[in-house]
Order: sequence, then structure tokens, then C-alpha cells
Amino acid sequence: MRGQDERWRSEAKFFDRFAAEAATTLSPLPHVTLQRYAAGSPRRRFNKEFRFRLVQDLKGKQVLDLGCGDGTNSVLLAQRGASVIGVDLSQKSIALANERAKINRVEAQTSFHCSPIELFELPESCIDVIWGDGILHHVLPQLELVLAKMLFWAKPNALVIFSEPICVKLCVACEEKFQFTPTPHPMNGRSTGGSWISFAATSLN
Repeated sequence: MRGQDERWRSEAKFFDRFAAEAATTLSPLPHVTLQRYAAGSPRRRFNKEFRFRLVQDLKGKQVLDLGCGDGTNSVLLAQRGASVIGVDLSQKSIALANERAKINRVEAQTSFHCSPIELFELPESCIDVIWGDGILHHVLPQLELVLAKMLFWAKPNALVIFSEPICVKLCVACEEKFQFTPTPHPMNGRSTGGSWISFAATSLN
């Protein structure tokens, strides 16, 4: 547990520094960015656009943004109509995410929580979409626990969408827990971008 606490403190300090720098230039997301990730607009061949293409209509959906960072993805998801819960262990990132939601006028659709994912709690079967952008490789020591929590939180047939550095252990563990969703993409639910892989899955609970 001591090693895990040290890892949390180290990562929180690292991302606090980035958040502090980003806060000095905080502004509403440009219209071109909102348009790029709007429903019907995203293209399949780009990593992030591929994932936004998969979420489709989010009106009335509850989305969990794991490792939400400065809240950019949470705001984009809220702009698509979702109610978004963001979780991150960086306190300054959470503060920035709250400010970003306010200046983009989606604060009523978002709630942000400072917590390690391993300790975060939600009711069973309450989430329609679980979103993660480069977060699972940070929790490899506790990956089984995190995946079990995700299954507990996910509604039946919830959509799970992640983008991660290519990692055999991570891919195998996720395939054991989730069923990859067939898509028109040639990677059959996965989209590569450099040394990263995006995948979509449905929960098996």
C-alpha cells in the first residue's frame, strides 16, 4: 500500500504541474474543436475522432470519464448531451476541469472528483459510457481491480471506450473482461495511432 500511495502522490504532483500551466491560458473551447467532435462529424481514421464517432447520441446518457485530467474530453462529451462524471487524482486538474466546464457552460452537466480510480466509488449499474484517454496504463499494478470496478459501474451493454499505448498485458486483460464491439473500422473496434491503440467494448454483465 505504501508503494501505491507514493505512486499516487508522484503522479498527482506531475499532473498538478501541467494543470497549473494550462490554467494560465484557460479559454472556451474553439468552435472548430466543438464542430470536429460533434455528432456526425468525427472521422474514423483519427484516434480521438474514431472514439467520438462511436459514442453517437449521448442525450440522457451518464458518462464516466476516468482520468479526466483538465476536463477537455468531459466538456466535449457534455456538449454532446451527456451528464459526465470526471475522476482524476490531480487536485489542480480537477479544479481546472471545473473552471473549464463553467466557461463552456456545461457545469450543470458535469461533476468532477479528486480520487485515485482504485478508491473511487459509484453505485452498481449506473454508467452508460465509460471513457478513458491514456489512463489504464497508469493503473497496471491494480488493473484487475480497476476493470472489476468498471464492470460493477457499467449498465448492461454499456459502451467502454479507451485509448492507450499498445501494451500486451493491457490488451489481454481488457479482452478477458469485455467483448470488443464490431465496427466498420478495419481494426474491428480498434484504431491505431502511432504507438497507441483505441478500442471500444461492451460490458458483459
